[in-house]
Amino acid sequence: MPHNSKEAEEKGERIEAEVLERPAINNGDPVWQAEIQVPQGGVNHSGQSRLMNIRGPPRKTRETAESDAEKLTNTSPEGAKAVRALANSLHRG
Repeated sequence: MPHNSKEAEEKGERIEAEVLERPAINNGDPVWQAEIQVPQGGVNHSGQSRLMNIRGPPRKTRETAESDAEKLTNTSPEGAKAVRALANSLHRG
């Protein structure tokens, strides 16, 4: 999983979301899901920035998941709260 630089996290710069492929729970057909790691503020026990892993809804087509990833990426400069709100709205459809 790619990690974004500390400088990018501190400046509110764009963080790239990625698309993951995984088997569906019900029938095993592949589904795709957008995922992004955004800084949450503060540091963890080892002094690293705390990251929040946010995923979009599972999608039947890669193209739809890529669209979700683009939306998450474009919202990332606004911070974790805005990205979480977007992901929640994508899940509600």
